[in-house]
Amino acid sequence: MSSAPQPSCVLRGHRKDVTAVKFAPWTDHHEHPVLLSGAADGELLVWSLYTHRSVASTTAHAGHPVLGIHAIGGSHVLTQGRDGFVRTWDVREGGISGPLFECNVTTFSFCQAVPVPSAASPGAEEASSSPLPLIAMSSPDAQEVVLWDTRQQRPARQLTPTVTRERAGMCMSLHFVGGPDSLLSGWEDGSLQLFDLRGTSRPEVRQLHSEPLLCLDVCPTAKAVVTGAADCQMNVVPLVARENGGLGLGEPTKVSIPVTSESSGSGGISSLRVRPDGKIAASGGWDKRVRLWQWRKMKPLAVLRHHTATVNSVDFSPCCQWLASGSSDGTVALWSGLYC
Repeated sequence: MSSAPQPSCVLRGHRKDVTAVKFAPWTDHHEHPVLLSGAADGELLVWSLYTHRSVASTTAHAGHPVLGIHAIGGSHVLTQGRDGFVRTWDVREGGISGPLFECNVTTFSFCQAVPVPSAASPGAEEASSSPLPLIAMSSPDAQEVVLWDTRQQRPARQLTPTVTRERAGMCMSLHFVGGPDSLLSGWEDGSLQLFDLRGTSRPEVRQLHSEPLLCLDVCPTAKAVVTGAADCQMNVVPLVARENGGLGLGEPTKVSIPVTSESSGSGGISSLRVRPDGKIAASGGWDKRVRLWQWRKMKPLAVLRHHTATVNSVDFSPCCQWLASGSSDGTVALWSGLYC
């Protein structure tokens, strides 16, 4: 591995653990990326990468962790909190307006909800204050996946996992791939399951991990998915085209995470992101480290040491020049120009 780069800067503004970081698909008037971060106390901050200061804030989910942040078109973002609410906001350089819409989805697990791809894709037409049509999330007991109809304020469809052991357990992670018809899901039993939403058949399954599958991401070409878990392993699984027009799961390739001597333990993976150009992947772990990987062969490139607690979230900017990492130490680290 090469010598570890140091952060370009460290953003300190949250009073509690940073639980989510997300780059918006637009830039500020300095042509810098706009970064959003959420914390365990429900605070949502907008950061300027020009001044390295927060430029707007709101209490998005008072007293409850922000689980996820999604750009949904125009200047609008969706936040999900562990208070059971999903809310949308208008985020501009001068402030955060809203909530424009909120929905009590009555799910309190740590699984991030994901909006339908048409609503989440960058460059989409500016969203109005009307609710998103569908959001995928775990059910209230986290034993199934629910497609929540925000207009009707109720589940539109429930998806049942395939049991590979005694039970699949709780749903831990979700990700749409290749459009609104294919939904990837990670489960407590370590399995990756692919739902074809056009039909009613059982999901296709790959048993990948011996511990809960905590996070996953799909490469920009939608040809492979990478998974991370509590067992010090990552897996890269090809996504193959089926004759019926859907997607299937190929044979996985395992990638081991070296065990560290940190008192925080094993190096379980809590967050994954593939860079928009498909060249680099980043993982954040319980061992306080961010690891960089060459995507094509998952060759380790660098270990980024800055944080003093679990790295909960990582994200690349759309321009590929920036990597943000959010940690339970209350900081957001920014890294620039990594293997560009």
